[in-house]
Amino acid sequence: MNEQKVERERNILRKALPLLRKLYGDFEIDECQKDRPDAAIILGNKSKPKKIGIEITSVDKQADLQYFNDEKMVQELTINQINNLELGRSYDNKPKKKASIEFSNSYIYEGVIKKKDKYIDYIQSANYKEIILLAFSDYLSLKDEDLKDYQKKWTNFLLSKDNYPFDKVIFVCIETEQSILLYNKKVPFNKEPARRLSIERGITVMRTSVLPFGETVNLFEMFEQEPSAQKTNKKNKKNET
Repeated sequence: MNEQKVERERNILRKALPLLRKLYGDFEIDECQKDRPDAAIILGNKSKPKKIGIEITSVDKQADLQYFNDEKMVQELTINQINNLELGRSYDNKPKKKASIEFSNSYIYEGVIKKKDKYIDYIQSANYKEIILLAFSDYLSLKDEDLKDYQKKWTNFLLSKDNYPFDKVIFVCIETEQSILLYNKKVPFNKEPARRLSIERGITVMRTSVLPFGETVNLFEMFEQEPSAQKTNKKNKKNET
């Protein structure tokens, strides 16, 4: 079992505890449950315990995660930048990596629908009362009130339309450590929200180069530069060959 993965999932679970306690009251975490599903909580007394299974997943696109998390692609670049700074040479004012991430109305929906078929396996694997899903993102933040409201309504609508089997879907924000309930199977949301394309433009994420100590660096100028390691579009690249 990947201990790093388990620790991250436990961290997401800890951030979700305040909302989970509002929804379910007092409970204990089943410390033995770490896979299929990723976690579980135990409700009630020991004589009549009720278990809630919890699946935990990122809603971000795999291509974005691979691009920003892959340090091997910039390893040589980083070494060269450090060597140049030690020798008093000019630093590279380009960002290491930069990419735009659009938050479409189906951003969270697309991230959680991939888990749909897991529900039957999980609910049959043990005596679970419910199976819920905790979704998180490295890029989507609840600090943006417009985005929070927009994503919540659209995710609820799309999952309700799809009869999503998980009993609840909760979004856990890494940045604010807040959680919101996006979907409750018992209370479907059938009114289609209005599209707001200005909100769906999303954000541009940048990873900076090695910065010189004690010097002023204009990050706005760096932001305007093309990244040293560009994100490749594997689909387009495949079509070109």
